[in-house]
Order: sequence, then structure tokens, then C-alpha cells
Amino acid sequence: RFAVMKDTLAPRASLENDVSKVIKTAKPQFTWNITEYASGLDKNSVKAVLDGKEYDVMLSSDGSVAKFNPTINSGEHEISLKVSDNAGNRASLEAARFSAVVALTVEDVNVYTNPARNYSKIRFKVTGNQINADDIKVKIYDVAGHLVADNGNIDMRGAKANIFEARWDLRNRKGSKVANGTYIAKIEVRDPIDWSKKAKFTIKIAVLK
Repeated sequence: RFAVMKDTLAPRASLENDVSKVIKTAKPQFTWNITEYASGLDKNSVKAVLDGKEYDVMLSSDGSVAKFNPTINSGEHEISLKVSDNAGNRASLEAARFSAVVALTVEDVNVYTNPARNYSKIRFKVTGNQINADDIKVKIYDVAGHLVADNGNIDMRGAKANIFEARWDLRNRKGSKVANGTYIAKIEVRDPIDWSKKAKFTIKIAVLK
């Protein structure tokens, strides 16, 4: 005699982070411990849910630990984990609410092409509150300290995940092409909630036409 037992129990998962404390980093790591005893974990089903959007996670080889490293802004957030087993049972995990106060920074700054011949693009990421292009000033100076270009003739574009791009066509504020040489680009970001808070970054651009 034998019996076939149907798997009706969903996997269990528990968040290890203490979300009662304010998060003060823009790139926190969330960790869940996962338990599945019966039909086995459906690894493709494991997704982090941050503020209503699903994201892939880093899963340990045995499927017992899930890690998620998002980039967040200051404010109130919700996070949870979706997980199912191979029998189709899905865990229903209550979302955990947490607060974040993230320092305003400019990071991951890259210039291309460099040296520039026809144009130069400055791509960078901003952490902090919800930042838009209006909160960012880009000014370009020559080595003598003269202002060459600013937001009036620099094309500022925003992208996903607080990544921005400033495109300079190598012209000065009068519309004339600049001479070959080294130029200094200064990025300044203003916190839209607290204008007294600013983040700055300086990078060099070489022009060789």
C-alpha cells in the first residue's frame, strides 16, 4: 500500500531586516530566509516587490536565502517577497513598510566621448529625494575660470533610476564652437524638499576636434 500526498503548503519566507529603523543608505540590502519542504521551490517565481513593482533577486544555490539590493530615495516604502513552489502554491507575504532618509549625492559620473570632437555627454546618478532635471545645474568652464556653457545651452535629460544625462554640443553660450583644450564641468544638484542641501561634482572634459 502507498499514499500520494498532495503538496498544499506554500513556501515560508521571513524578512531578516529590522525595518523599524530608518534606512540611511541609498543601496540597502534586504534578505529573506525561505523554507520549502515538499515539492521544491520554483526559483523563477522568487521576486522582490518594492513599492508595487517586481524585481529579480539574488538566490542562494539551495534556494534558502534571497537577497535584494535596490536603489531607493528618501521617503516611505513598502517591500515584500513573492515565492511559489513547484506545486503552484504561492506564499502570501504581508508587505513591510519602512522609511528612508538618504543623503543627496552625485555618483557614477562618466563622460563620453572624451576627448570630445562633436559633442560630449555627461551621465551621472543622483541619490536622495525625487530629483528631476529642473533640480540640476551643469556649468562648464575653461581652465581660466570663464563660464562657457550652462543649462541654457546644455541639453539635460532624465532617465530611469535617477540617472541623468547632460549633452553639450561644444558650443559656448553665444553659439560659437569652443577651442581645443581642457574644460571643467561642474554638476550641482539641489534637494527639492530642502533647498539648503546640495550635492556637487566636478569632472574634466577634453575637447580635440
